[in-house]
Amino acid sequence: ADIWATHAVAHVMEMTDRRAEGVAWLDGLSANWDGCNNFAFHVWWHRALFALELGRFDECMELYDREVRAEPSRDFRDITNAAALLWRMDQEGVDVGDRWLELAEHSAARVGEHVLVFADAHYMLSLASDPGHRDDAQKLVETAAEYARRHDESQAAVMRAAGAELCRAILAYREGDYGGC
Repeated sequence: ADIWATHAVAHVMEMTDRRAEGVAWLDGLSANWDGCNNFAFHVWWHRALFALELGRFDECMELYDREVRAEPSRDFRDITNAAALLWRMDQEGVDVGDRWLELAEHSAARVGEHVLVFADAHYMLSLASDPGHRDDAQKLVETAAEYARRHDESQAAVMRAAGAELCRAILAYREGDYGGC
């Protein structure tokens, strides 16, 4: 009944390529997640990822809509779950419709925050993946580079080492500049 333990086992099943067993494991325990905080969205993300890996794209999309993005949360963890799943669906050729728009709108408000490089990378996925937010994506590239140059905290070091270039690469990829990526 412990969602953290459930999550740990889901990782083991994914890393050992036990997708169908992972589906059964999570489906058998999902009733325990009612009343959990937003961490339940992440465990549902794992369940959707199993569906995606099994080629069950409609099921993955349904889980995205019903569980992963059950609420239009602005919490960075919820945005990262959603962006990571949409990105994977895009890479499989799944038409995700206008789902990037909602994530891009939340991400645009955070272009200059730079609290966590992990979050910035997922904000960039969202911004670069919605054509109407490419200017915001370019602004994130610029503010990430500026943050990396001007600050001393640990996340600025991560941004200098990899984050700014990762953001630039994501935007280049979405613009079709694969060499630049």
